[in-house]
Amino acid sequence: FTINFLFNEKFWVGTSYRVNDASNFGAMMDYQVSRDFRIGYAYDLPTSSVRPYTGGTHEIILIFELAKKVLGPVKSPRYF
Repeated sequence: FTINFLFNEKFWVGTSYRVNDASNFGAMMDYQVSRDFRIGYAYDLPTSSVRPYTGGTHEIILIFELAKKVLGPVKSPRYF
């Protein structure tokens, strides 16, 4: 499962937990630098049998949003 929270429309913080052969616990955060660019960091710590052999993984996240359209209100008619 994954849980993410958005603060002030710019800052994401989240956590995740995976249960299977490669079970792990993770934490992440990212910041929206501009309309089309976000940068972040994530850390995963294994909770499986490989834990004694690793200190976890560190990840740098770069997100570029290309051809992003700004749409108006979504029309969603309902018929009952």
